[in-house]
Amino acid sequence: MAIGIRPATTKDIRQITRLWTELMEFHAEIDPRFAVGRRAAQTFPEFALRLIEGNDTTILTAWDGEEMVGFISVGIQIAPPVLCYDRFGMIHDAAVTTRLRRAGIGEMLFEAARDWLKERDISIVQLSAAPCNPIAMGFWRKMGFHPYLERLWYDIE
Repeated sequence: MAIGIRPATTKDIRQITRLWTELMEFHAEIDPRFAVGRRAAQTFPEFALRLIEGNDTTILTAWDGEEMVGFISVGIQIAPPVLCYDRFGMIHDAAVTTRLRRAGIGEMLFEAARDWLKERDISIVQLSAAPCNPIAMGFWRKMGFHPYLERLWYDIE
């Protein structure tokens, strides 16, 4: 298996959406709050297009031959003016197809995203990860991430 990493093009949106759907179905099995809405099939491809075409955003894709087997979406965000840094990188989504997880593809994608951010003078990266997903939590900790904020949820009845 020789995995190649490259920036996504608009022609890749269908395959990115397929992997994103697989990721969201996996998360919804863990926690039903991740179930996608009825407009997800329309709105996610629009979101992916904005990331691909944006100046401060990208989607990097992993390929095994002609098959897309993973992606990571990343962008640059403006920090609140009260903080000691102006901008930071934000990983929006990262996914590797189920059958190839734990094969090093996620690490390759993260390294490519980190390099993309470094080229733009970004030295801080943030992301949100679901604590109920031990695979993701273990992966991001292995990549060197550590807790910064905790997002809480409350249902108003």
